[in-house]
Amino acid sequence: MVVGQRPLRRLRQQQGGHLEHAGRPRRQRGTFSSLAIFVGATAAAATPCALASALLVALACIYRYDTDVGLASINIASTGHLRKPSGTGTPRLPDVLLIGAQKAGSSALANWLFDYGICPARVFRGEPKFYRKEPHFFGDEQRYARGIDFYAERFARCPHDALAMDATPATMLYADQVRKTYEEWEGGVLADEVKILAVLREPSARELSWYNHVTLKCRTDRAYIHPDCYNEDGSVRSFAEYVRDVTLPHVDVGSTRRGQLCRGHYAHFLREWFVAFRRSQILVLSYDEMVSDEGGMMQRVQSFLDLDSRANPGHMEEKNTKNNELKVRSIRCDIQERMDKVFDPLNDGLHRLLEENPGPEAEQRPFPAFVTKNCTSD
Repeated sequence: MVVGQRPLRRLRQQQGGHLEHAGRPRRQRGTFSSLAIFVGATAAAATPCALASALLVALACIYRYDTDVGLASINIASTGHLRKPSGTGTPRLPDVLLIGAQKAGSSALANWLFDYGICPARVFRGEPKFYRKEPHFFGDEQRYARGIDFYAERFARCPHDALAMDATPATMLYADQVRKTYEEWEGGVLADEVKILAVLREPSARELSWYNHVTLKCRTDRAYIHPDCYNEDGSVRSFAEYVRDVTLPHVDVGSTRRGQLCRGHYAHFLREWFVAFRRSQILVLSYDEMVSDEGGMMQRVQSFLDLDSRANPGHMEEKNTKNNELKVRSIRCDIQERMDKVFDPLNDGLHRLLEENPGPEAEQRPFPAFVTKNCTSD
């Protein structure tokens, strides 16, 4: 599968101008040596038709993708020749960061890019499976304290001729740590080349989506404890209580710890990224466009990451499809009014920031205004 026409500078340029990468993750079984024995035995004892069938079986087995590490087992160049990936096993930092926002479609976008052939993080023994998409390095104090080599090892098995991506949505909060990490790695070359994606969703809708996500887990998994879920008496918060006790008190930058700061405060976070990295390295995307014009958003990402549009793996799969009777589907009008009073000035600041700091050509300009959904009186 074609991954890119113009890879980042540190990636090895392949002949023919295209980078090729195997497709959707599958378990790799067998080895080249065992397949060679199988084909050799068939060649010695079978007809030409049987030999041709054996070769096809062998190629199908080789053309696999390792589920645990996201490693392409074989590359097919634009010339059609088969070749093994080169330089695997060397620790590296990801070439692409999908930094959020949380509950703004990052999973759908990440999985589409992984299907494209971009390499995810390796999941080590004892780690949850979702670390494949989001290794949670920068936002986890214990993991961050283990250092840059610990992080780079997660991408060591990614081929050097393919892009690697970390899609941890909490990374949006940690621009300075990301810059420091990239500057310390291999002379800091990648610090000015890493590509950064950010998807923004109307803040009150994002808050509702997060509320539904976290309270569902609290209600269905007794081992899951999250401070956003509970009132002081141990009862699960209603959405009104969540907005009162969690959302609104955590909008003030001066009085809120970074990890607790409202994720819908986009201008504050992006301003830090615009200082830490060149603006041309950061593509800001609209969640509304993802929903209403998926093809348009795909084209923006393809252009920004230099992906070959001919290798488009298809539609983005909607990930947030949980249905349960306790799910809050719309915001009460009085609650929406309270959030609008807080978020409207922040959204105005975001649009001024984006207008004063224009991004790459692939970015929408002007960036579309957020539209709140219809509220309910119930």
